[in-house]
Amino acid sequence: MIHTRISPRVTHFRGRVIVASGNDTDCIGVESLCLSAANNIPRQWTQLTGVEESGSHLLALVVYDKRLLLLGMSFFP
Repeated sequence: MIHTRISPRVTHFRGRVIVASGNDTDCIGVESLCLSAANNIPRQWTQLTGVEESGSHLLALVVYDKRLLLLGMSFFP
C-alpha cells in the first residue's frame, strides 16, 4: 500500500483489492490494487479519491448491487 493504515477495511471489487481506512488526518483514504495480469504490467497500488469527513469512523466496505459502499459512523451531529 502507498500509505500507512489504521484498522484498514479490505474487499474484492471488479478484479481489484480495495483498501480503505483512516489515518492521522480527517480523511478516509482509499487505494486499489489490480489483480489482472494482463500485458505483463507490474501490479501497483493506486491512490483513489478519499473521503474527507471530520470525526468519521469507517466501519466496513460493502459490495451491494454491483456497487462499492463505504459504511461509516459520524461522531458529530
